[in-house]
Amino acid sequence: MKTFAVVMLTGMMVICAEFMLVPSCLAKQADKGGITVEELHCEYAKNPLGIDTLQPRFSWILESNRRGQMQSAYHILVASNAEQLKRGIGDKWDSGKVASEESVNVPYQGKSLASEEECYWKVRVWDKDGKASAWSEPATFEMGLIKESDWQGQWIGMSEADSALNYIPGKRSGGFC
Repeated sequence: MKTFAVVMLTGMMVICAEFMLVPSCLAKQADKGGITVEELHCEYAKNPLGIDTLQPRFSWILESNRRGQMQSAYHILVASNAEQLKRGIGDKWDSGKVASEESVNVPYQGKSLASEEECYWKVRVWDKDGKASAWSEPATFEMGLIKESDWQGQWIGMSEADSALNYIPGKRSGGFC
């Protein structure tokens, strides 16, 4: 009987703890406008490398505990380093508040991007009541090789001299055919 009472008491404590935590989580989200920004993507990927377009597109997912909640505006910051972004400085692009419900494929409209440049970005949104969310967690993207002159390299293969030494028609020699 004591074991049953201990199990029941433990179960009730867990249930009470969950009910105590849920309202605080909801209150925290409500303080941020009742909407949060999650799942940041650039060109359909999380923190992609080798972006080959000069106008990458940004997307994000909205989370809310309120029925019928929607985005009424967004604000994107893109910075050349994590410290700038942390301070709220979008030295590559600061969209300012843009009245839009768009959260998929929002095109980059900032300063020119260079080959192999790494950028850091974040976004915040406003809900249907005009309340701003907190900034999203930061995300990154890295540009690929944009200009033809950025591509440097040489073909890998045997020289003609090596090829002549190792190839005898009709026979196998030296490991090369």
